[in-house]
Amino acid sequence: MDTYGFAVIATGIVLFGLISRRLETSLVTGPMLFTAFGLAIGDAGFGVADLDVSHSFIHGLAEALSS
Repeated sequence: MDTYGFAVIATGIVLFGLISRRLETSLVTGPMLFTAFGLAIGDAGFGVADLDVSHSFIHGLAEALSS
């Protein structure tokens, strides 16, 4: 992933932090937003972030976050 893709992902995380308090009372959850964000910046959307989902780091991160 290049610097631009990293900056877009970091910006998305910061923006989520800014609106997370308001989302506590809504039907939209954090995982829903991050999934939509990932689709928007990934190959299915604008193609900003080029992530290799078969990379072992991605699998380790997913396993760590799911437990």
